[in-house]
Amino acid sequence: MKRGTAEAHMNKLHTISEMLKLAGRLNEIVAEMQARKDAILAEMNKKAA
Repeated sequence: MKRGTAEAHMNKLHTISEMLKLAGRLNEIVAEMQARKDAILAEMNKKAA
């Protein structure tokens, strides 16, 4: 394998790794938002009852 090709391959792997980290963080944020939404709705239901 040529040096340039190997470097390009490593860059792709690094990019994919970074994208997976970001996707994981995004999933965490979405889960936190869902939990907050559920808590707010539960609080609103208590007040409405």
